[in-house]
Amino acid sequence: MLVPGQGTVEGWATAAGRILLVDEILGAHTMNPVSGDFSVGAAGFVCERGSRRPFRGATIAGNVRELFLAVAEVGVDLRFFGSIGAPSVLVRSLDVSA
Repeated sequence: MLVPGQGTVEGWATAAGRILLVDEILGAHTMNPVSGDFSVGAAGFVCERGSRRPFRGATIAGNVRELFLAVAEVGVDLRFFGSIGAPSVLVRSLDVSA
């Protein structure tokens, strides 16, 4: 489990130039368990200059190991979904297509 950190989603959304707040992924079960490669659908919000606009139908692709190496900050908001819990994470970069 990721240990909660000090960051907040609201702080990240207002401090960064442009970020995606991904709050839904589709197809997480399709990740390759050997290589760690994944390509999943995503929905959430684009945050830029203090405004938020929703997005849906984007694709996020990458590798789980590289994703964890790109974590810049961990949020304080530990949440549980059934028996699985995790805080929000701020990732430096990720391949996204719309």
